[in-house]
Parts: sequence; structure tokens; C-alpha cells
Amino acid sequence: RYPKHNYEKSDKSLGLLHGWLRMRFPGEGVWPAVGHQLTWQLQPGLRVNSSSFAGNPGEERGVLRVFHDAWLAWDMLPRWTLHAAYDLGWQRHAGTWQTGSLVLQHRLPQFWTFSARAESFLDPGGVIIPGHSGKGSRVRALSINADFKASAALLWRMEGRWMQSPFPLRAGGDQDALSINTTLCFLVP
Repeated sequence: RYPKHNYEKSDKSLGLLHGWLRMRFPGEGVWPAVGHQLTWQLQPGLRVNSSSFAGNPGEERGVLRVFHDAWLAWDMLPRWTLHAAYDLGWQRHAGTWQTGSLVLQHRLPQFWTFSARAESFLDPGGVIIPGHSGKGSRVRALSINADFKASAALLWRMEGRWMQSPFPLRAGGDQDALSINTTLCFLVP
């Protein structure tokens, strides 16, 4: 027996894209990329997602990148959500990379959301983190953040992140890095 799904509680999209994190049209002879996103509400408080990308990440001919992201979000308690995600990518002539993360999120009644994240990133071919190809680039990170949603169109994020790697993460040669960032996001309707 297969579980019965309510497909009215799902979102589906298919995209024809310029490329990997690229805002302009690709050059001559470079095909557009394709992607999908499927999100299901399995039951109240439990969502699952599948997203993909397949295409050329840059302007160079003959390069193919395939990427898949899967995540699960579980509303454990009112205002508490646990997110688990796994990403897997492959690029022709370069190799694979993968990421896993866990995020615990707490939403306050009005404007604030707080999160704690643990993640691990493995890139043995140096596809995303160049410079350590063949040496098994692995980065582990812990972060905490606070989001202030001033309105439906304005979000301010403050984040502290600690990263650790067997290789230097910054020009100074440190294998551990602590960063504090702030971001202001505007949604233009």
C-alpha cells in the first residue's frame, strides 16, 4: 500500500534558467539551464521539498552541472521548527560535492525569528571551494542568527558563524574562522 497524498497541498514549478547564480543571459552557444521544485505538505506541520538544477554554471562550453537539494521541515511545537537538508552536486570534469545541515528555528509572536544551524560541506574535487582539489575539502560550520521582519517587504538578519576546515579558510592561514554578518533584504513587489 502506498500512502495517500493530497496533491492540493503541494507546490510544483519548472524553470528555464540563465544558469547557476547568473542574472544575465548566457553567451553564444551556451544553452539555458533547467530546474524543478516540488514541495509537499505531507501532514499538518510536516513539509518535504525536492529541487534541482541542470545546466552550464558559467560561460565555458561543454560544462554541465547537476545539483539536487532535498529538505524536510517539521513543526515540532508551536513556533518551533526543525529543518533537515541534504544537497548533492556533480560537475563534468570536476567531481561532486555534498552538504548536510540541521536548523532549529524559534519564531516569536510578532517580528523576531531565531535559528541555530549545524552544517557540513564536502567538496573533494574543488568544484565550489577551489584551491584544495584532490585533498578532500571539508568545511564544518555552526551558526546562530536573529531575523527581524519589520514588514512583509523588509527583513534584517544578524548572524554569527564559526567555520572549521583542515585547510586555511582565509588569506591569513586560519583553519578556524569566526564571522559576524548583517544583511538587510528588500522585497520588491
